[in-house]
Amino acid sequence: MNLLNEKSINTGSYYCTWCTQDLILKRKDFKKIRVNSTRDALGEEFLFGELGVLNMIDEDIRGDLIVVIDDGWDVSYGLNPDHCDNNNYDINCFGSLELSEERFPSFKGSPKERLKKLSDKVKSLGYAGLGLWISPQVPHKKGIGDDAIISKDYWIKRLKWCDYAGIKHWKIDWGINENNDEYRKMMYDNARIYAPNLKLEQAVTNCPFDVLKEERDGKWYQNRIKRLSNMQSFSDYMRIYDATMPFFFTTQVNRTIELFMAARKYNNYTDCIPNVEDFLYAAATLGLTFGAMRMSKIELDPRYEQKPFFVKPDTELKRTIRWQRIAPPFSIKESSFEINEEIYRDSYFFPNLKEEEKTWPFDIWGTMKMQDSYAAMSRNMELPIVKSDSEKPFVFSSINPKTNAFSILTTPRSLGGNVIYTFLADVEAKAKSSEYPIGIFGHYKSLTISFDNNIEGKKVYAQDLATDDAIDITKDVIINKNKITFSGSLIDKIGLTVSEVETELPGMIVKIM
Repeated sequence: MNLLNEKSINTGSYYCTWCTQDLILKRKDFKKIRVNSTRDALGEEFLFGELGVLNMIDEDIRGDLIVVIDDGWDVSYGLNPDHCDNNNYDINCFGSLELSEERFPSFKGSPKERLKKLSDKVKSLGYAGLGLWISPQVPHKKGIGDDAIISKDYWIKRLKWCDYAGIKHWKIDWGINENNDEYRKMMYDNARIYAPNLKLEQAVTNCPFDVLKEERDGKWYQNRIKRLSNMQSFSDYMRIYDATMPFFFTTQVNRTIELFMAARKYNNYTDCIPNVEDFLYAAATLGLTFGAMRMSKIELDPRYEQKPFFVKPDTELKRTIRWQRIAPPFSIKESSFEINEEIYRDSYFFPNLKEEEKTWPFDIWGTMKMQDSYAAMSRNMELPIVKSDSEKPFVFSSINPKTNAFSILTTPRSLGGNVIYTFLADVEAKAKSSEYPIGIFGHYKSLTISFDNNIEGKKVYAQDLATDDAIDITKDVIINKNKITFSGSLIDKIGLTVSEVETELPGMIVKIM
């Protein structure tokens, strides 16, 4: 018996090429991962060649994924833009939306024809469509600041190209106008007219570290929260932006909750759906979109030298997609939410590496960094009760307003030198009727779920979301009237029926019948 729906759906989530560009570089002699080398990895061979990354993703989940080609697709090789160097004019080259003929020599024709051919190629591999990384600026030859006047006609022309080419998604990122919300809104408003099927993703660009609790009453942070709220009004999706790997969970939990806090503070509940980048299980649990940036097939291949802090397994991507077919993303305004505003503080010491081994951000090495995050969030349900004899994990949960599916996640934290530090807790949560699917993600000491109805005498089936076969676990759980309790060991056993790495988090579906 298979508990899963195998039909692909359009969720707005995507696979992003950026981090994989770190793993396969255009030139073999690159030993240091620098932004320009990462950018220069992107091209036709990288995507479609014999070892092309788009050939590596499982075919059975491609139909759920847009492919977003990231920074580098519309510029020449060798650029190294520097926002802080007024004599560095490389930044002025971005924003053309003209597919680089040097990088993609097989895609010929006018700019819109080249985009259409690339879009058609991506779809021919079974993907939902093509998305583009966008710099919010007009390329120019003069000094920085030449693009101060809003260039409406320029963007209307490119929106028409993308509409013709069937482009699905714009990932609007850094550029000369990255902090100009009027400019970003102009792009959004014109997209609604000239490319109505195109979705725009915005982001408040910032460094990978967030301010600590004691700084959150300050002007800079409060302006950030106001801007997060304002930008949601002209965004189909809002991305939480870059975090460092050692604080993969801490920073991204915090930024996810920030988006909802910003909406609440300014009473601005919109159709926008947060995008949590590669924090896949958060997307699965809270009904959000994601931009997957992983390729464990490469990271686990001994031929490649990249040594990440921890490998993010492709099986988690498969679990997330298959769960979202049951519990699809929903906008900020489509549910109530509750936040546990208790602050958890995590820390990590960045070792003092050799200069050639350091990666961005380059000034952190040899220092101890701290990150704060809110403790928990739920959507369309009460906050779960979390009990632990020591520190507690972060906890996300929701009841999907479209399908009534219940989801819950506990995540690791970062303490001292441990990037993944798992705290096991006894968690109690309230769902609706037991007839709806249950998605369980992360590690637990125990998990107890209560329902509106009595479940005594019913059968319980569970299945790793990365597999196709459910098993009867009725004898392995404790049922008491309207409550069911799973041991943490059972969740680990079922939710990691297949796994790639030791740090992988379980993910499973449960049906009570």
